[in-house]
Amino acid sequence: ATEALITATGLAAVFALAAAGAFQARLLDPLASRVPTVIGQASYPYYLLHQNFGLALLVWASFKPEWLSIGAMIVIQACIVFLSIIIHKKFEVGFVAPLKRQTLQRIGARQEARGAGGTNAAGQATVKK
Repeated sequence: ATEALITATGLAAVFALAAAGAFQARLLDPLASRVPTVIGQASYPYYLLHQNFGLALLVWASFKPEWLSIGAMIVIQACIVFLSIIIHKKFEVGFVAPLKRQTLQRIGARQEARGAGGTNAAGQATVKK
């Protein structure tokens, strides 16, 4: 019963945020600030770290008494969040720009070879005249 209540509350919150964004975009401005944005960008590295290392560490941290186990789990999750932000900032951001530029150049070259124009390195459309 408690699990169903938590699920229903989460779904209601997601629906409320979607409705607020659809009708009053300015209500979601706090979500566009720096901290939620960085956490959102780091969510994929977090997922990978949590899935591979976090679960093993959480099982390892299943101590008795429970307060010690909960404390260890909070510290583990905080470390995984911190590490995922570092991975995003140092690795993902550094790789995205060159890969995007190279991909857009290849797409543009293929489109120009077909005579359809293409895109420049900034992603802007170019039309062959």
